[in-house]
Amino acid sequence: MQDIFDRIDGQEKRAGGAGLPGAPAFIRPGEALEEIFADDQLILFQKRTALFLRRSFPAYAASLSADELEKLAVTVQKRAGLRGFTTEKQIWYYLIAVVYCGFFFEQDIQYADMLSLIGWPHKQGDTMLLLDRLLDIIDEYALECEKDFVDFGGKLRYIAEFYAAPHFGGTVPDHLPAPQQQALAEEIVSRVFPVRSGLWTPQSRHKLVAAGLTYAGNLGFSVKDRIIYLLANVYFGRAFELSPLYPWAYFLQNRAIPASERARHFFTLAQKHLTQLAKG
Repeated sequence: MQDIFDRIDGQEKRAGGAGLPGAPAFIRPGEALEEIFADDQLILFQKRTALFLRRSFPAYAASLSADELEKLAVTVQKRAGLRGFTTEKQIWYYLIAVVYCGFFFEQDIQYADMLSLIGWPHKQGDTMLLLDRLLDIIDEYALECEKDFVDFGGKLRYIAEFYAAPHFGGTVPDHLPAPQQQALAEEIVSRVFPVRSGLWTPQSRHKLVAAGLTYAGNLGFSVKDRIIYLLANVYFGRAFELSPLYPWAYFLQNRAIPASERARHFFTLAQKHLTQLAKG
């Protein structure tokens, strides 16, 4: 099984371009010179952004390799550019939001009400003012949600017991009708993240849980594994396995690996990741 995950973790290498046919290697056309300088600027941006991450989020940055940090910098730059954030300062502000709320935070149901409060969906007015508002409200939100981490070790034990037990509450989750699966998932999410879930409207909570269970079902998971995925989705952010924030979770989308194997491997890696963050 480990061989499968080793293959998934492999990274492709890009080949460099060639110079003018028949000319010495150091001779390049004008367009290529511009590309070289542009590449230099991109490399400098990657290095500065990686340093910014290491200084701002040392525990999280330690979970990524140097190459992964630089890849994250470029990916976030492109995503921020879609919103019209193009300066280094704007991109870094956007990056802070991404680290706190997940790479796809703008489409994440759990942050929809929060983003609406600052007019984020409409992106009207001064760009930096909007980003300042975003970081202010994330700071308030994150400070409040930190209360969920009181006795987080106990909550991890609760999750582990739920995951290991063939029955839960006297029933097998896979045998429950869909409405009861939804109710069970909402109950577990509220128990693990009481403060965070209290910040959502009942409609947002119901929609978030339903969407998470459906998404996890499309990945091939059992009901119990869907609930575990849902908890991870709340903590790491929407579709975290597609995010450059957590490259160690990419394998979750690989349907060639049996769902039960993916779930068990993820559970182990997630515990390791959270332990590493706690030590940082």
